[in-house]
Amino acid sequence: MDTKVITLWDSQGRKEENQLYLQSMLRYLGDVYRSKTGQDQVAWKREWELIDDSVNSPRQHNGHDCGVFVITNITLLAQKIPLTVQTYTEATFLERNTRERIALLLWLASQNRPRPPTPQRQRRQAMATGTATKSTVKRGKKSTVKPSTTSSATKARQKRRRRNNNQRIILGGSRPKGIVHSSDTAPSAQLASIVNRKRSAISVAEGDAATQNMTQRHAPPKKKKRKIQS
Repeated sequence: MDTKVITLWDSQGRKEENQLYLQSMLRYLGDVYRSKTGQDQVAWKREWELIDDSVNSPRQHNGHDCGVFVITNITLLAQKIPLTVQTYTEATFLERNTRERIALLLWLASQNRPRPPTPQRQRRQAMATGTATKSTVKRGKKSTVKPSTTSSATKARQKRRRRNNNQRIILGGSRPKGIVHSSDTAPSAQLASIVNRKRSAISVAEGDAATQNMTQRHAPPKKKKRKIQS
């Protein structure tokens, strides 16, 4: 502020649009000067000098290291170290882990940085998940959180559910006792009565009834309905 000089260092070299940045910075300083002093800023801004010294800035050859160049240039200028093209290069960032150092400084200056896990916090996380087996410290003693096991009641419910799924409701029966498939073979004694002989209408009807009873052989017999006498 005492020298009234605004200098710009562009890591991608001198460009015509750099003058727009210099003029914008001077305009900002003029607005601040008028708000603080209440005086006219036109004559005050004429006393300032604008310099584009990008030719002496370390050169950037990619499009993703702009922020690293800005932070590095500000750090060197704050320590009264003049900038030249040979001050540092992009390879210097890899050799000295510049990105990691900047990240560490930002992390140390942050108020919201994550806290290291405490034994109490580890114990709460283990109890919440129910699957961890890490040893946790509680009241000065070590206690191991074991994974939860399936209870006997749960196993019994699962067994009943599987048994019910294996049963099929059969028409004419209240409580099925097994599964009847279309591929089941009938006993030879029952087939002998309906095969290789002449059949009358009555035998055909009786044979159909026997076949129906045969396909439903796993079902209990039907209950006879009682007639209500009035």
